[in-house]
Amino acid sequence: MDNTDLVVGVDEAGRGPWAGPLTAACVLTSEECEIEGVLDSKVLSGLRRRELQKTIKQNAIAIGIGWASAREIDAMGLQQATIMAMERAYRQLPAVKARVVVDGNINYLNKFEGSESLVRADASVESVSAASIIAKCHRDSFMERMDVLFPEYGFASHKGYGTKEHSVALEIYGPCMLHRRSFSPIAKQLGAQT
Repeated sequence: MDNTDLVVGVDEAGRGPWAGPLTAACVLTSEECEIEGVLDSKVLSGLRRRELQKTIKQNAIAIGIGWASAREIDAMGLQQATIMAMERAYRQLPAVKARVVVDGNINYLNKFEGSESLVRADASVESVSAASIIAKCHRDSFMERMDVLFPEYGFASHKGYGTKEHSVALEIYGPCMLHRRSFSPIAKQLGAQT
């Protein structure tokens, strides 16, 4: 397949949380594809994101999901982990000639031909908006499943982000295997335990 009217939207979810993976998504569509209601995931409710996720999966040519675990983030840093997660997602797509648009001001996929970064692409390029929704839905779903294993932290409600509830749980229970030990709040908690 060789079609320059194809576009791959690339975005991630989970750079900032204290716990859980970073999740990247690549969504391959045609330039003409229009999915009604697709917006930047941050401005949508959880229910609306889940509804749109189904529509995106029905309309996209292909979708790739890539992960970087908390341990990988700790080992290589957030920027390298973002590159790795996005590359893992991108390599799941079929080999086609397409415009590749990465949300933000850094082109994490710059070693791939046809890639570019675009600030606020998640609000202006539909396939990037779709990728932001897919990444957020997959990460949220993972953290909700982890809440069953680690109910004391409240992952289902805050998804690993730095809330008061999460901070209190850390003080009581200390970090679990999902926590990013290189992040300051976790490093401080570990220091307090020694």
